[in-house]
Amino acid sequence: AINGPGLCGIPVTHRGVADQVLVVSGANRNGDLPTVPEYVSTRTLVILMAVKRLPDIVQLLSNASYPDSLPLAIVERAGCPDQRTVRATLGSIVDTVERVGHNAPGLIVAGNAVNVLSDAAIQDRFLDSSVAGLHSG
Repeated sequence: AINGPGLCGIPVTHRGVADQVLVVSGANRNGDLPTVPEYVSTRTLVILMAVKRLPDIVQLLSNASYPDSLPLAIVERAGCPDQRTVRATLGSIVDTVERVGHNAPGLIVAGNAVNVLSDAAIQDRFLDSSVAGLHSG
């Protein structure tokens, strides 16, 4: 939950951007969707085992007042030779994943820390150019 994003250039906390991280499961005991916490601009939300339910997760976040412009990443197969990060915004991630596909297992990272590092450090990982330059600090 912390190492996976870190391996892909996403610090889950970063001074002045994200001072807290919350990890939730995307697949609860009875297959229920998670309870989504209220939106806090300085929180990074990591959702485990949720990529197959991405449209439902995005709808939950939208219903909880998470902004469509919020940076979001899907970290796939972290630590494996074929690891990949798909970056977009809450409003565009579903279309982006439909366009490029996804490789399980994966986790979802939502928050301003997703793009806190320089574009040069992560430019090869952008699949949705609309998020280039979305920095919070």
